[in-house]
Amino acid sequence: MTIWTDIVLSSSGGTGVAKTRVNNDQPFVVPAIASGVLEITPYQAATAAYTAAQSALTKFHMESNSLSGIGPKRIVFGATHGGLGTFAGVMVPVIKGWPVNVMTNRANVNVDFYTESQVANTAAFRTGAEVLLSDGPMGGLQEYYEAPNDETATGTAAAANAGNSITVNGGSRLNLVYGQFGVGTVTASESYIGYFSIRSPDMYPNEEQWALQPVGVGLGAAVEVLAPDFHAKKVDLKINPTCTLTTEYFNEEAVTAAHNFIIGVAFVRSGPTFVGQ
Repeated sequence: MTIWTDIVLSSSGGTGVAKTRVNNDQPFVVPAIASGVLEITPYQAATAAYTAAQSALTKFHMESNSLSGIGPKRIVFGATHGGLGTFAGVMVPVIKGWPVNVMTNRANVNVDFYTESQVANTAAFRTGAEVLLSDGPMGGLQEYYEAPNDETATGTAAAANAGNSITVNGGSRLNLVYGQFGVGTVTASESYIGYFSIRSPDMYPNEEQWALQPVGVGLGAAVEVLAPDFHAKKVDLKINPTCTLTTEYFNEEAVTAAHNFIIGVAFVRSGPTFVGQ
């Protein structure tokens, strides 16, 4: 078996929140020697200066008119935060591979990749991806990814903040949960700590909680916001074929200005499901 990587060319997503096809607005053609796509790894960077009080909070989509049943694959990947004042540097989170295990059966299959900013930015971001291909069997079940349509603004108190719900259709088990966090207006010496949760009567157990990767903020008139990575948690939770998840982020420390968050899940469509109330 041979495993190799190809590139989906980065393209600008503009400064708004529109969904934009990358790879120079062309489909990515999976070569006929490949039996499928094992994994995708989105990456991005700003096309101009990062802007104070702005975060890049980006959703990446994998779609295809050539293959049926590959959706949804909507991934919100690592946020990059603007600082306070004329800040000296930016910490771009480590890029991560997301397993997809999509069989293409040795055909020239077209796959479309899209970037979609969850918040508008002064500087546009270029987004592309690595695509991990194989001419052998896939490493597991096909993975599906779902997230709400939009992010949610939090309050400033040390309190719970309700997010937008996630509806998972046709799934049997959740196997990954994660939360992305975008800092807006920065206050010196205020860092961010908290945790996420999802709840549903159609999931067993009915609630899952996991920590936010803490975000650090420096001291002074021009400070950077430091978040080297985000925290994704592997789980194994039974769900009903139709499962609506309520989402929440809990601020454990009061802050001066609100910020944004969005939660995502990965699921599979094979195996026992949860039947209960």
